[in-house]
Amino acid sequence: AQVSANRINEVLDSDISVKSGDFDGNTKEKGTIEFKNVSFKYPDADEVSSYAWKAMDYMVRCGIIQGTGTDVKMLDPNGIVTRGMAAVMLQRYIEMCERNNYTNGHKGMLL
Repeated sequence: AQVSANRINEVLDSDISVKSGDFDGNTKEKGTIEFKNVSFKYPDADEVSSYAWKAMDYMVRCGIIQGTGTDVKMLDPNGIVTRGMAAVMLQRYIEMCERNNYTNGHKGMLL
């Protein structure tokens, strides 16, 4: 744990090349970031009904459902879904299907 804490402090104490408010989109840093075996648990995930758990888990992992709130994200499985929220989830689902070519080559049409 001490090694991890030391590395975190090194990163936090290092000089940054981009300062808040003056980023123009250009940077000398190149590459990609990949996260493996990273998980996140919503504090109220245990409130999801057992019959809905598999679907909720899938939709959270795919980014279709991203939770509510600003500081602490909550699933709010017993909350109300507005038409706007439903439209956003549907749009995210369609985009995911198109990204993964689940449309069988037909642009804008789901199977």
